[in-house]
Amino acid sequence: MATILTNCAFMTLSDPPAWSKTMDVFALIGLQLFMGNLRQKCVLIPQWLYGNLTFDINSTNGYYGNDTHDNGTKSKHLEFEFERHINNPDNYYYLTGQGDPLLCGNSSDAGVCPESYVCLKVGANPNYGYTSYDSFGWAFLALFRLMTQDFWENLFQLTLRTAGKTYMIFFVVVIFLGSFYLINLILAVVAMAYAEQNEATLAEAKEKEEEYIHILEALKKREEEVEMKALSLQDITG
Repeated sequence: MATILTNCAFMTLSDPPAWSKTMDVFALIGLQLFMGNLRQKCVLIPQWLYGNLTFDINSTNGYYGNDTHDNGTKSKHLEFEFERHINNPDNYYYLTGQGDPLLCGNSSDAGVCPESYVCLKVGANPNYGYTSYDSFGWAFLALFRLMTQDFWENLFQLTLRTAGKTYMIFFVVVIFLGSFYLINLILAVVAMAYAEQNEATLAEAKEKEEEYIHILEALKKREEEVEMKALSLQDITG
C-alpha cells in the first residue's frame, strides 16, 4: 500500500494531471474571495466606550485608538485598552456548546452579531487555526476538503456566514465539479499506479523465476560433470 501511494506521488509530481491544475485555480479564487474572512468574530463593545465618549459603531474613530482629548492629544490608554479587549477571547460571543466564537460578516447577506457586539477581524481562525483561506496552502487544503466532502458542510456554513450567501455559487461549482469529476480522475491515477505496481511485481516474480531456473540448470550441469569425472576415474583405475 505504501508503495502504491509513493508511486501515486511520483506520478503526480512527474506529470501533474489536469485536476491538480483545476484545484490550483479554485484555490486561488478562494484565496482572493475569502482570505481573512474566517477571523471575523463578534466582539463585545467595551463598556468604557459608553462613558464620556460619543461612539459610532460604523466609525473607526476611537475604535483603533484614534480618539483625541479636547487638547488634541491622543489617548494611549484607550488604544492599549482596546487592543487588549479585542484580543481577549472572553470578549467574543460563543453559542452554547461551541468551542469557537460566533463568526460574522460585514456584507448585507452575511451573518450578524447580537446586540452589544460588533464584527471585527481579530484572533485566530476556527478549528484551532486549521480552517482558513489565508494562504494558498490553506486554501488548497480547504478546496480538497470540499471536493472529498470531508466535513465540508462546516466549512460551507462558516464561509457563507462571513462572506455572504451570494458565494453559495462558488461552493455549488466546486462541490459538483470536484466530487463528481475531479475525484474520479484522482481515483483513476490511483488505479493506474496500482496497475503499474502489479506489473512491476509480476515482472520481478518472473525475473526471479528465470533466475531460479538458471541456477537449477547450472547445478544440474555441475552434477553431470561431477558424475562424468567420477566415471572417468573408475575406468582409469579399473
